Amino acid sequence: MLSHAGPGGSSHVARDLAAALERRGHSVSTVSPGPWRATLDTSWDPWRLAQLERRLEGLVRDHGIDVIHYHYAWPFARVLDRLKRRMKSAAPLIVGTLHGTDVTHPPDKSAIDALRSTDTLTTVSNAYADLARQRLGLTLRPTVIANFVAMAASGGMPPPWVTYSPLLPLALLLFTGLYMFVLPYAARWRRGRRP
Repeated sequence: MLSHAGPGGSSHVARDLAAALERRGHSVSTVSPGPWRATLDTSWDPWRLAQLERRLEGLVRDHGIDVIHYHYAWPFARVLDRLKRRMKSAAPLIVGTLHGTDVTHPPDKSAIDALRSTDTLTTVSNAYADLARQRLGLTLRPTVIANFVAMAASGGMPPPWVTYSPLLPLALLLFTGLYMFVLPYAARWRRGRRP
C-alpha cells in the first residue's frame, strides 16, 4: 500500500485498510515516502522519485508482492508506471485510488498518461468517477469504492463482493481486449470466404 505520510484522511484510510487486510490473513506492507509532515508535500524531485521506485522494486522482488495499491495518483502513478514498464511481466497488479486533487488538478499530460498503466482505478464518489473520466480522458470510468459505506453499515469488514468489486473492470478489459485482438483476424477470415 502506497500513500503520502501525514495527518490527512487518505493516510489514515491506507493504514486502517492495511490493518484490516492483515486481520483477514493478508500480508501488507505500507510504504510512505517519509518523513511524516503536517502538510502534503507536492515537490517531488527526480532523485526522491527514483529512490521510491527502487524501494518498491526491492519490496516486490524480495517479498513477492502481487498488488500495489496507491492512494493519490500524484506522483505515485508515474513511479509505478516506470516500475511496471521496467519489471514487465514480473510487475505486480497496480490499483490506484483517485482522490479530489488527483481529478481536479492533475500535474500535466505525462502524469495523466501514467494513469493508463494502472490496472484498476478507483475513486471515492460517483461525481469524481465521472469527473475523472471527463477531465483525465480515461477510457473506463473508475470504480467507486463502497467499502466505507459497507463498513459503517455492518460494523466491520464489508462483504467479499464489495471488497472485490474494483476488480470487475479488469474482467471487462480482458474481454474487450480479446475482442479487439480477434477483430482483424475475423475480418481477414470473412474476406477470404467471399467469392
